[in-house]
Amino acid sequence: MAEAVSPPPPARRRSPGAAEAVVVIAPLSLTIALGLWGIRRQKTLWGDESVTHQLAHRDLSQIWHTAQHIDLVHALYYALMHEIFGLFGPGLLTLRLPSVLAMSVAASGVGLLALRLAGPRAGLLAGLVFTLLPQVQKYAQEGRSYAMVCALVTWATYALVVGVAPGGGGRSTAPPCCWPVCSMNSRSSPWSHTASHWSSPGFRDRC
Repeated sequence: MAEAVSPPPPARRRSPGAAEAVVVIAPLSLTIALGLWGIRRQKTLWGDESVTHQLAHRDLSQIWHTAQHIDLVHALYYALMHEIFGLFGPGLLTLRLPSVLAMSVAASGVGLLALRLAGPRAGLLAGLVFTLLPQVQKYAQEGRSYAMVCALVTWATYALVVGVAPGGGGRSTAPPCCWPVCSMNSRSSPWSHTASHWSSPGFRDRC
């Protein structure tokens, strides 16, 4: 009489929530740690950072008046830094810390984007590699708007990929409030189109 063979127990798989937490926290923590390292740079400013420091200490009306003639693209950033300086006082840490935090948010967004397109390992690797790029480290410690723009573009791309989900018949499932951001991102970020192509069912079936 043949003995009944019980099937092997199923392998334990990490829950999607745990994978997302690792992909978000690891790049974010590494970016903050590297961004805070030597953030004061021996108490020195370079040219464009001094412009941020000077303009952000002016009244909002003066900032708007200046923006009508020069640096209009940075007007919102100057207004935001004006409020931050008002809350936390002047100083190099106050000037550069918002960029560190913004770039850390961008790093976690890159990780989540890669996780959605290629899985947890790719997400973690993408987030960490993004953090270690020299240009990312440069702008993470720079008192300008570039890190914040990078974070906005990254998360707008993620919203675009989530909105154009496989099986949706090409119809966006993103909330209406995200449509303007996704539209701006699709025009301003060349790789957002590539990311949406990667998320298509046909491409994923070929991989």
